[in-house]
Amino acid sequence: MPTQDFSRVIVEFRFGEHEARATRELAREIWFAVRCRIAPIGVTIAGAEFTPAKNLLITISPPAAVDRFMQTDCQHDLRRYLIGALQLPPASYIWIYIDRPWPRVIIHNVPIQPTFHSEEEALEDLMTELMISNPVIQETPPQVLIRARLMQPFNEALVARGEGSLCIALHHAEHVQRLVRNGAFINGSRHRVSIRAKQFSRR
Repeated sequence: MPTQDFSRVIVEFRFGEHEARATRELAREIWFAVRCRIAPIGVTIAGAEFTPAKNLLITISPPAAVDRFMQTDCQHDLRRYLIGALQLPPASYIWIYIDRPWPRVIIHNVPIQPTFHSEEEALEDLMTELMISNPVIQETPPQVLIRARLMQPFNEALVARGEGSLCIALHHAEHVQRLVRNGAFINGSRHRVSIRAKQFSRR
């Protein structure tokens, strides 16, 4: 296997609210702020750039340092900074994940409770229920599961419908096969699972 000089982290934003401000100049400001104020000691931020898909790509050295950069406190600080830098609404949902081609699946007709007030709240509840009843989910590392998302915009229409589709990443193709074969259990009910055609890592 060839020697790797860097690891990369992708920051993905919901519904393109940031795209008008996703400039090369702002990417350089973000790079400087992340390097000086957010990255843990020993983690070098080599660069930051917006990709053609308007995701933010952060390049890290040495490669093994990406695990420290992905710690909860660092992700919290990065989200808080990006919401300000990109002038996003405070409740904006931001995904931060290591740039790897994780396989992903769609869980169909997941319950959307009328008590949910945000997508984040819905995702937290759904992932908790999935973790309780599904061995494949229990075997999947948290840094993979963090990529879960609803396939539909979270709004009053979705809540009124009472169900939606959930996209999650898994660690191995074998996990995908097991979940597709067995289905996913949420609140005592079995839900159909299908394979998401595209890889999860999107630039």
